[in-house]
Amino acid sequence: MMRVKVLWRVIIWVSLGGALGIVIGSVLLSPLLATVTIRMLFTIMAISLAFTLIRLSTGFRLNHLNMPDIALREVIVLLIVGVVGGVISGLVGSGLDMICFSVLVLLFRISESIATPISVVLMAINSVLGTLLQIYFLDGINAQVQAYWLAAVPVVVVGAPLGAYFCSRMHYLHIRYLLIALICLELVTSLWLLTFDSALIIFSISMLMLFLAVMISMGRAQLYVRSSEQERV
Repeated sequence: MMRVKVLWRVIIWVSLGGALGIVIGSVLLSPLLATVTIRMLFTIMAISLAFTLIRLSTGFRLNHLNMPDIALREVIVLLIVGVVGGVISGLVGSGLDMICFSVLVLLFRISESIATPISVVLMAINSVLGTLLQIYFLDGINAQVQAYWLAAVPVVVVGAPLGAYFCSRMHYLHIRYLLIALICLELVTSLWLLTFDSALIIFSISMLMLFLAVMISMGRAQLYVRSSEQERV
């Protein structure tokens, strides 16, 4: 309704990959992974998002308001982003938004003001698909989850508009720092509450190194930096 700019071709391709990924995560992987492993996976995803936000705060150049021409290479990248994000969303309930945001700003150098609403739309689509999958093809929404949802409704109805209002009045750097602080709190609570055995420690360190290596590689890539668009947007 507000005509906020999003890149619909990105949303379409990532959503296609996300639909496949959420099936893989919910149906195939979720029964195989322990609860603590899934919880730690979410924490690692959050840490990777914090790395992206820190990278942006150090003067990382965002050059583009639009995607480059989407050829086969870009389609493959977007589909992979969708599948990986969908798998993680199928496991922990979120993830597609974080991964897509990081890829858009670090690899494709898309402006943060455009990458953010894209990630919101993608997560909304992925959430609806995941809910329909649970209701019609899996075990449904159990009573405990329904109770959590009902408890969250009044908080979100009031909190989301208030959060949007205050964020619209805050400097974008302050919003980044607030998100980084919340992610640090998530890390501290995970380290405090979870019981770590050798398998979980190896998994956590391996996944963290993998995600950070990918983030660093994308941040260093110059593939989508155009010399004619060096101004910061």
